[in-house]
Amino acid sequence: MTLGTRISELRLAKRMTAATLADKAGISRSYVTRLESNRVELPSKRVLWSLAQSLTTTPDDLLAAAGYMPARDRTIQDSGLEIAFRYVATLPKEAQREILDFVADVSLQHNRHSGDQSNGQQPNTSQDTANPGS
Repeated sequence: MTLGTRISELRLAKRMTAATLADKAGISRSYVTRLESNRVELPSKRVLWSLAQSLTTTPDDLLAAAGYMPARDRTIQDSGLEIAFRYVATLPKEAQREILDFVADVSLQHNRHSGDQSNGQQPNTSQDTANPGS
């Protein structure tokens, strides 16, 4: 994948026109077109950051597509998840810990819910325990 292909892929996934991306990133529409057609090898740091922010990705994602960083992690099949993980890695350690704790809680709830469903039982609710006879 090239940088231009990645920018185009992300832009189209967001249903953005080249003009809209240009406006959001503070660059010209013709520059977006040149980027997407791989006529620009690597934009400036400011442009790269603006593009990443406008496309809701990380500069690392764009740099990897341009070949300036290791290829994307293929163990994560969903590019949206990969982008989320890369973004979380840029946050302060305390924010990372809060996010990891949240994910652990959601995973635990999901596993409990899946276990209840797999044995044919409905999950308990406070109403069920408050009214055992109903």
